[in-house]
Amino acid sequence: MADGLDAPAFRFAVRTAGVMLFVSGSFAALWAVAVVGGVPGPDVHWRVVVFTVGVSAVGFGAVLLLLGRRTPKWLLFAFPQVTAGLICLPPLVSHESTPAGSILLVWPVLFAGYLLPERVAWVTLAVSLGLLVAVALRKHTSDAVATSVEVGLSLVATVYITVHLRRNNRALVATLRREARTDPLTGLANRRAFDDLLEREFGLYERHGGPMALLAIDIDHFKRLNDCSGHPAGDAALVALAAVLAAHVRHGDSVARTGGEEFAMLLTDCPAGVAQRRAHALLAVVAAESAAWPDPITISIGVAAIPDHAGAPAELVTAADTALYAAKAAGRNTVAAA
Repeated sequence: MADGLDAPAFRFAVRTAGVMLFVSGSFAALWAVAVVGGVPGPDVHWRVVVFTVGVSAVGFGAVLLLLGRRTPKWLLFAFPQVTAGLICLPPLVSHESTPAGSILLVWPVLFAGYLLPERVAWVTLAVSLGLLVAVALRKHTSDAVATSVEVGLSLVATVYITVHLRRNNRALVATLRREARTDPLTGLANRRAFDDLLEREFGLYERHGGPMALLAIDIDHFKRLNDCSGHPAGDAALVALAAVLAAHVRHGDSVARTGGEEFAMLLTDCPAGVAQRRAHALLAVVAAESAAWPDPITISIGVAAIPDHAGAPAELVTAADTALYAAKAAGRNTVAAA
């Protein structure tokens, strides 16, 4: 969803806003009714205003709860400003204040700062500060001005802290998601990311057609390299091969490390015959470039394509792996097709 809110976050924000309005509005309306019923309090006119505000909040909250995920985005974004207006309406029409007072403005500001886009948070802060100034001018007392200044500073601090924390949380989540889909040694996509990519490309194939091919790539005699030269040498070979593979993919193609010494290259809009030719070219490139490495390597490649050899992602992977085993059995440093 746009504005940095995915579907679960949007639903949570709508539900939270609805509950906040419904509960707080109910308390305000019940308090006004209790005062009318004999509890000492302000004049009747002002109690009617508080009751009206409470009922309005209950109605707005009920609408949000009933609409749920169907709530228009603009209505959710308007919630904190409307709430701020409802909080400040009683003191604006009278010299009296609600029991909690303008400090209640912290809640819509906090809601906007942590759950809604930043621009909504800053707009809510500006609206709230404007309402505080209006309340101070309406009451026109030193106490009202002091209270408005204190609450205003609290609101500014609340928005600044929540927005800052949200930025940090977003950056952390983005880093964790990226690391969860990236092979830490080579920097290529890992198996999880490759599986997701394969499913997505297959979905595009089903909608628009166009062949797609998979190259299953394996370093020949990798165990011997680790045993003879050590694991650091094996890691260096993996990193160097990953760089070669990444440098020889077209725009729109993808390469991933899917296992220990296993790699996969997904070729979009690529028929089986073209995929085989590219596999042979890749074989030659790796042999030529690795000749200058401390530990030269060769690779074996299995080629499979949709629709020639498979009709589904799992079938494509199986066909490419089977072809890779055939290339290994044929003596390695070669290409085999499904």
